[in-house]
Amino acid sequence: MPVQAAGPDETASLPGTCSSEALYYGIGMPANPALAFRCALRERNHADDRSLFSGDVMLMTMYANGVGAPRDLERAIALACEIDGAPAEVSGRVDHLASLRDQHWQGHDFSYCDDITSGAGQGFCAAHDAALADQARKTRIEAVASGWTGKEK
Repeated sequence: MPVQAAGPDETASLPGTCSSEALYYGIGMPANPALAFRCALRERNHADDRSLFSGDVMLMTMYANGVGAPRDLERAIALACEIDGAPAEVSGRVDHLASLRDQHWQGHDFSYCDDITSGAGQGFCAAHDAALADQARKTRIEAVASGWTGKEK
């Protein structure tokens, strides 16, 4: 099942480099899932991009969650089959997505990390979780400090 394609004008307007992970989760910038989808399409077509949370992983996440792209668990499953990983991890992820499809799941919190079984995957997910926690901490600090004067900061 093909990934929903973007027209050439849709990816041409992206900056020279983009991070679908940062755009989707709002890491270091406001979250913009629609732009994250376009960025992930570009990442998918660049074999030199080795970031785990890019391209197919992010497209799978967006299709599963229905955030940044229409919910399409069949496409998410197809992408899960293409993502490298330990056999138990890939099988578990496909089964997990199939279960969500069969339950007519309407949530928004599916994550690649839900089905990790390998040490390498755990390391990538720990780094991803740390980036999310760091961004949440920065957001809380900015909210608290927003009413402070320059001297109070």
